[in-house]
Amino acid sequence: MILKAIAGDIDFQWRRLHGLENYTLLMEYQKKGDYRVINMLSLGSNYYTIFLNYHHKDPVLRKLFRDKRFRIALSVAINRNEVSTLITKGTAAPSQVAPGPETSALYEERIAKLYTGYDPKRANQLLDEIGLKWDKSHEYRLRSDGKRLRVVIIAELHPLGNVEAMELVKGYWKNVGIQVVVKPITYPLWNTRTMACEHDIVAYAVTVGYSRLLPITGQVFPLDQYFYTAPMWGLWFSTNGKSGEEPPAELKQMMKHRHEAIITTSSEKRNELIKEAFRISVENLLQIGMLRPLGIERFCIAKNNFRNIPEPSLDPGDLTIQHLATCFIKK
Repeated sequence: MILKAIAGDIDFQWRRLHGLENYTLLMEYQKKGDYRVINMLSLGSNYYTIFLNYHHKDPVLRKLFRDKRFRIALSVAINRNEVSTLITKGTAAPSQVAPGPETSALYEERIAKLYTGYDPKRANQLLDEIGLKWDKSHEYRLRSDGKRLRVVIIAELHPLGNVEAMELVKGYWKNVGIQVVVKPITYPLWNTRTMACEHDIVAYAVTVGYSRLLPITGQVFPLDQYFYTAPMWGLWFSTNGKSGEEPPAELKQMMKHRHEAIITTSSEKRNELIKEAFRISVENLLQIGMLRPLGIERFCIAKNNFRNIPEPSLDPGDLTIQHLATCFIKK
């Protein structure tokens, strides 16, 4: 896709192009390829996001994953600053899945940075509190059934550096006694396994929300089965409880806030409802966020004769520039 873009063979594209390395490359070749690079407005993204399988068929892992203390331990065991330095050259900031400071009306520093500090001592204390004892050699922790605590992270190949980030996570979690296997995988199979809940942990990226400042994205809210955090909870909401699994009270409250945010005519009330929804999500650590990339990394490209696209562009999630009838090819 990148080669087609720099060769000028793509009229318009935004998916799978994001990232600082791609931005630099596409900017370099835009004159030769006869296209323009257009930055997009959004509430931001989260790269290398970690999703635990709350519906795991293994009852021991399912119980562990649903224990908030375990999720906090996993989060604070990660050295996000080091991940940023090694993979993004220090351009990405540690953050949970929450709006960034570029959207001041919704940004809350406490929420964005909650459980992002590197604290392996606290991680070990929490794992001890849960009752995960060490083996005789003090190398790995043991599950409640006496087996070694081992998880497999299925890492999608996008965004750039996702697999490498999970290899670093493997080392951080090894330091607190958790054995990790990282398996790189392409999106179609990644998606199939995630939707079927046939995984331990998956790693991908999250779009926090779109430029109309209303986070309607199903990656944050359990709108349907594509709620990576817990597909069966999303399915429950999308079928009005006829399928899937009934979610906990905090997710029902999140969806209530979302509904009220959509129908209110007060921008102040809307912002507060959205912020409260993010507070619920992050304080319960429904996903484990990693890094917030620079806003410059979110962009689309358009051939110079492909017109009527705002600059800066609205995120296609706004369903604005996806209405291709409003665009035209200039002859």
